[in-house]
Amino acid sequence: MSTAAVFESSKGSNLLSVSVFADNSIYVSDSASKKIFAISKKYYSTNNLAVVDGINNNSKLLKSFDASVVIGTVKLKLNRYLVLGKNSLKVGSLKDQFNSELYHDIHKIIDYELVPYDFEINQNITREETQYLTILKTNLLNSSLYYSKTLDLTITQQELNKLKTPYNLKNSNSKFQWNKFLSEDLYALPEMHSFITPIIYGYVKCLFTQIYNENIQLCLITRRATSNAGTRYFRRGADLNGHVANFNETEQILYVPSKDSFISYLQIRGSVPVEWAEVNNLKYKPQLFVNNFEEQSFERGKKHFEEVTKLYGDNYLINLVNHKGYELPVKEGYESLVDKIESDKSSRFAGDIKYIYFDFHKECGKMKWDNVNNLLKTLQELKYHDKNTYFEFNLSTKTVLKSQQNIVRSNCMDCLDRTNVVQSVLAGWQLQKQFASLDIIPFAVSNDGIDNFPMNWKQDKELLSDFQNLWADNADYVSLSYSGTGALKTDFTRTGKRTYNGALQDLKNSIVRYFKNNYKDGERQDGYDLVLGKFKPFNYGSSLSPFEDRRTFAVQSLPSILYVSVLVLFTTLLKPFNGNFSNGKNLTVFSASMITIILCLKYCLKNGMQFVNWPKFVSLEFLQLENRVTKDNQFKGIWYKIVSKYLAQKKDL
Repeated sequence: MSTAAVFESSKGSNLLSVSVFADNSIYVSDSASKKIFAISKKYYSTNNLAVVDGINNNSKLLKSFDASVVIGTVKLKLNRYLVLGKNSLKVGSLKDQFNSELYHDIHKIIDYELVPYDFEINQNITREETQYLTILKTNLLNSSLYYSKTLDLTITQQELNKLKTPYNLKNSNSKFQWNKFLSEDLYALPEMHSFITPIIYGYVKCLFTQIYNENIQLCLITRRATSNAGTRYFRRGADLNGHVANFNETEQILYVPSKDSFISYLQIRGSVPVEWAEVNNLKYKPQLFVNNFEEQSFERGKKHFEEVTKLYGDNYLINLVNHKGYELPVKEGYESLVDKIESDKSSRFAGDIKYIYFDFHKECGKMKWDNVNNLLKTLQELKYHDKNTYFEFNLSTKTVLKSQQNIVRSNCMDCLDRTNVVQSVLAGWQLQKQFASLDIIPFAVSNDGIDNFPMNWKQDKELLSDFQNLWADNADYVSLSYSGTGALKTDFTRTGKRTYNGALQDLKNSIVRYFKNNYKDGERQDGYDLVLGKFKPFNYGSSLSPFEDRRTFAVQSLPSILYVSVLVLFTTLLKPFNGNFSNGKNLTVFSASMITIILCLKYCLKNGMQFVNWPKFVSLEFLQLENRVTKDNQFKGIWYKIVSKYLAQKKDL
């Protein structure tokens, strides 16, 4: 889409007008509610915030602009800032299940504005404050944030039906409200609540399409959980509260106007719920540690399943981790957890958990990707369809025909690529069941007894294309937020076939992931911790800036030495002294450069952890900082180490 088209499509969502005055007063006028939100230390000394009747300010107007949504406020080290979604792009309109005439517009924020409360502070801003601002802005610009002014996206359609309203701020689900921390100042004042909009991080797309000339609407909503959120290698497994990394709800919504039928199918994904870590060390595969020997690790998994069975009912746990090699300890850790839960008499959950192991790479190797359908038979054998698998509401009779009573929880190592493929297959399977139940297509049973299979609706090529692109785009968005690149294996999701061009694209993404995960993800993780309130700069107790590089001199200087040595080596090759590479001076410089490069690389490989871009704000469970000193007890610098409890039990893994 062109820039002009994006601007045109975003203008209708800019209902806020922002005015910034020279006396440090900020006014946000909402054209919809006719209310004005004011920030001013001069006029509102208690908390700086108020709702006012009009703008009465005689000082100079510094700037004014339109905005889409108030995201919240954030205090950094020195100053507080109003965080605004400046422009947004409409991604679709979702049918309202309570009002037959109503659709809810949904928008994706595409740019942001941070307005300081005190302009004078930012005229002489410190380097530390600048770095906080840069991390915050970068995180926002790389985030996929969605909102609706009339529909609470943090809540599933089934739960909204129970609440009897599509939007009530009191009902918002803090587990998925990405701006919950940023809105704390606004929540504290009831008169400010009309300026709060629940925002999710994830993916949303709604489209109108057809199946055999039957008009339908198909939507996909993915919500990323705020707890234990972060990047691929810095958030793994379950934390002490049982919250797992990369936890997402994905809701597929189908509306069929001629049948007055509104249907929602929900799936979840999340990291293997034990204590485990992959420690970056510059090697392609990080060092893997799985703590499946401590009671604490078991308690994390137990807390996790207590929560998800309470929320979703029976859980069908699809584990796609490899059965041998590098990933084997994670598979064994998960299965040890499940076995212990099943044998522990005190483990009584709101729903059952049923474990399914699917050896994805063995089953789908050599381009045999259709074998993922074997999972459907396993689910059926485990009586997956004995309970309602989706929510269905009739709009004309206002009757709930079905409430979803179970859920499929899928995971691989990252809960990205293999998980995306499996979730899209399950979503297509349920779509077949839904169409058949509405008499749009005939009920089907495969030769090996799988109900609602094959998926006959896929014969409608237009609908198939829409469905595949919805799920492939969703895969890319979830992957970008966690790994830093688009998803792998999306050629299968997008086309239904695995291709060699897709495999080459996967190779490219894998290489980019390696560099980002080792050299960029520390700052990305810091950005998440800043936005979600896990780290508060104004509460940072140390007199030293968290951005100060306190590694040893040798570690800090080695990259520069390596860079200069490589530069000298290539210069000697391309532009030798006297035009002759074989003279003594050239050979001496070349040899010295080559030896230096080899020694530097050898040191890097041996001490790879020291060169990783680690997060600076929130400490990692598996990472220990050691202070290194000279013989006369002078501080030399910090040294990164793996927490001793992992190393002590390494032989038992």
